[in-house]
Amino acid sequence: MDQATQELLIERTFELQDQGAEGISGEETEWPVELYLDEDRFRRETRALARLPIPLAHVSQIREPGDFITETVLGRPVLVTRSADGRARAFLNVCRHRGSELVTERCGRGAKSFVCPYHAWTYETDGRLSHVPDERRSFPNLDRSQRGLVELPASERHGFVWVTLDPTGETDLDAFLGPLDEDLEGYALERHEVYRTDSWTNAFNWKTGVESFLENYHFAVLHRETAARVFIHNLAVYDQLNVHFRAFAPKKSLQDLRSTERESWTINGTATIMYVIFPFSCLFVEKDHYNLVQLFPESFDRCRVRTTHIVRRLSPRLEEYWDANIDFFLSAVREDLEVCESIQRGYASGANATVLFGRNEVACDSYRRTIEQLLAPAE
Repeated sequence: MDQATQELLIERTFELQDQGAEGISGEETEWPVELYLDEDRFRRETRALARLPIPLAHVSQIREPGDFITETVLGRPVLVTRSADGRARAFLNVCRHRGSELVTERCGRGAKSFVCPYHAWTYETDGRLSHVPDERRSFPNLDRSQRGLVELPASERHGFVWVTLDPTGETDLDAFLGPLDEDLEGYALERHEVYRTDSWTNAFNWKTGVESFLENYHFAVLHRETAARVFIHNLAVYDQLNVHFRAFAPKKSLQDLRSTERESWTINGTATIMYVIFPFSCLFVEKDHYNLVQLFPESFDRCRVRTTHIVRRLSPRLEEYWDANIDFFLSAVREDLEVCESIQRGYASGANATVLFGRNEVACDSYRRTIEQLLAPAE
């Protein structure tokens, strides 16, 4: 992030803090609880989300040809790899013979080809079908060129491989990222490395999880033993960047900048920047590392959480430091998501007909509006 943007965010934070309630410009809004409970709506959501680029792999996970990761997103098994020509590619992780999952490992290095565990049909790293056992006798009419892996639109930028889950779609990152593009460029994430990943499943609607990260009104209560010790309670600056969101959460140490020259102001160590990369990827920018939390929808009341922790460089002597930072971060994330499970049960109980967002939760309301805009053409 450039210096001018950092200064502006800090200045806006000080102004909001000084103005108190008068500085909050949002309005109270209500949304129907049914939006988090309806199975038909969930199906419409997943169809719409499949048309959007998703940061599905970090480049350090597929640095060399044959490196790969697998993931299941929106019910679709996906294989992301680097082909022999050096290009990052994504495919539906499905054998074109009988439809079994082609690659069952979560990740790997240097694969020369991918062999189906069912009948050993073999595919090159560029998706071409290269070998079929007993082909002449069993499949005399087979046209291999028509049975390659189904490729998904994929593109590399800002250290990620962005994948669109609809094979007929496209990955137009210029249009999709908009003003977020410049912010992400400043972090040079392509020069970093994935240190650790974690994954688990929670019983809540995916939208609730994202909303939990878009306000810090809950810090003093829910995170009183974790984040509340570090951050200023119920104070944050939000910006919508195209369909994405940037949240600036100031730490208590930000106050020290009030007595320094503006030109020396920095967010490094004085705040956490959180980006919602629409629709369900949340990138947390810390002092010297990054945490990507993704909430992959599985049903209207269940999602799988994947966290990817990205550091400047891998070093055995830093592992204790990284683990301590990541574990502290995850302790707060798990607190958020455990409450999200409680919220989902509350929604299902019928106690409330609507969800209420306060003036200090304007980002949650804007996020909900963005989802409605996404769904509107399809309804």
